[in-house]
Amino acid sequence: MLSSTVFSVRAEYATQQDLITKIEALSEDRTSDPYQIVSKLKEFTDIAKDNNWQKSIALSNVIAMNLYMSIEDFAEIEILLAETKPVAANLNDLETDLRLQIIELNLFISKNMLVEAKQIQIQLQEKTKVIEDPVLLADVYQQLGQSQEETENFSESIANLTKAYDLYLEQGDDYGVASTLVTLGNLYLAIGGYDMSIEYNSKALNYIRQENDKFGESIVLYNIASAYLRQDNCDKALDFSSLSTQVATELNDNIGVAWSSMITADCFSMNENWEKALEIYQSVEPVFEDTNIFKMQVNALNGIARAAMMLSQFDLAEMSLEKGKSLISSGIILDKQLKYLELQSQLYFLQKDYLNAYLSQEEMLDLQSQINENKTEQDLQRSRLEFDSELKETENASLQKQNELNEQLIKQKENQNQVFIFMLILMLFLLLAVIIFSVNQFSLRKKFKNLSLEDPLTKTRNRRSILQKAELMYKQAKHNRSALSVMLIDLDKFKIVNDTYGHDVGDNVLKAFAKACETSLRDTDAFGRYGGEEWLVILPNDNRKIVDKVFNRISDELNKQDIKGLDEQHNITFSMGVVTFNNDANISLNKLISEADNLLYSAKENGRNRYYINAVMG
Repeated sequence: MLSSTVFSVRAEYATQQDLITKIEALSEDRTSDPYQIVSKLKEFTDIAKDNNWQKSIALSNVIAMNLYMSIEDFAEIEILLAETKPVAANLNDLETDLRLQIIELNLFISKNMLVEAKQIQIQLQEKTKVIEDPVLLADVYQQLGQSQEETENFSESIANLTKAYDLYLEQGDDYGVASTLVTLGNLYLAIGGYDMSIEYNSKALNYIRQENDKFGESIVLYNIASAYLRQDNCDKALDFSSLSTQVATELNDNIGVAWSSMITADCFSMNENWEKALEIYQSVEPVFEDTNIFKMQVNALNGIARAAMMLSQFDLAEMSLEKGKSLISSGIILDKQLKYLELQSQLYFLQKDYLNAYLSQEEMLDLQSQINENKTEQDLQRSRLEFDSELKETENASLQKQNELNEQLIKQKENQNQVFIFMLILMLFLLLAVIIFSVNQFSLRKKFKNLSLEDPLTKTRNRRSILQKAELMYKQAKHNRSALSVMLIDLDKFKIVNDTYGHDVGDNVLKAFAKACETSLRDTDAFGRYGGEEWLVILPNDNRKIVDKVFNRISDELNKQDIKGLDEQHNITFSMGVVTFNNDANISLNKLISEADNLLYSAKENGRNRYYINAVMG
């Protein structure tokens, strides 16, 4: 009975090309879930092995590995990769070699082996010069751009994704266009462009729904929910995560359900509903552990630790942190290490182990310095992307104008008597285009410089600018042997303002606070938006005696203002941490800011609308 079944299957595929046609058709299936397609591919691989059809084995395994990548089953990928490499070596086929190299690149990234990943990126970038097949070339550009986004090489990522997008459009490959849009959405999510992330993913969602790709729809809905979560818009985040969960449930995709559930848990955590948050974190952490999804498992463990601490379940918090620590590779995932140290310090403090809490804080300060450097570079890269985009539009407009003029010239050549006239007109228009381009380029460069130094909402110094100014004032104080005060300010219950009155009113509050600082501070003082509703203020040649006056002046000026959209009886208050030091103090600016942050935290914890101050003597 068994032998007759095998014979029947073999008869269905008389030649290797018949089987390849079936495999390629299966790779275009957007309606089935990945698990169903992988199961069918295994049958095809067995048939290919029975017939020793090497090309079919390689093709089937490559498609299966890409599907496993989409569900993040890296263990299965490694098994298939080891099986396929010897087969590919015998084939000597460029496309197979490239697709295996891309899979290996994604594996390295999943393991945080970034040095090895970047070596493959360089090799693939070089190979794009010899690829003639536009479909294959588009796929390589798309995968390169995606991997460069994950390794935070944003400039090259946007360049390769743009090439992939153009090629997919030329080929009429809607699914390729959608994949590129999703990657662009992830890129903007990584650099803080949440509105752009939502826009790109929403465009991709339209394509994916046309293809009836339920699995892809679940992923994109999750991406949109993540962007809303980063904007602290839990209502929208929960709407889209609920849709993502619904689709993943229909597909029996437990991993997809776990990802979407993390959004729900994070929203519960943001709203301090610790019991529900803990319940969800604990339910999804084993799913990520079983499937080796390292980053999400660490996020879930951190969520468990934080919720457990808030519920005074210190043993559970300690166990979760210890498990998370064992998963973090030193020096690779800085934000994960920082989160671990932050939670560990908080746990020590709650357990009244103040020495270890202090030591954890010291480690946090050092790590935060590294992250601040990376964040500054991220902000700069984001500005460059916006600048490059606008510059490209200007160049395209100039080129289009030139092409139109060239066409006009060709037409007018039929009348030889008017050649000179039209040549003169062409030269004048080209000269005008060059002048317009030069003026636009100068304007764009000026805009780029302003973007890198000014907060677009309040028109004050941004984080990068105020830190640069603070460093200069700090060095001047050291050189002149004079005093300096560092103040870190945070608006009280600002989230309530946003939730009650809307983000537009929240923006009006931020602008009003900036105006209050501008009115209250001296020309020699410096202030800027440090992040969100936090502000950094530097007072030269001053000591702690003037701090009370500054605090009251800013408060009075703030509440004198008529803030559009805010009830008159709703007073805005703020808390402040202040550090002053004399000219003999041997302490870095970063340490001063960190100490001010600690004092700000104490002011918040002890009732808000107050300041705590400390003098650093060396």
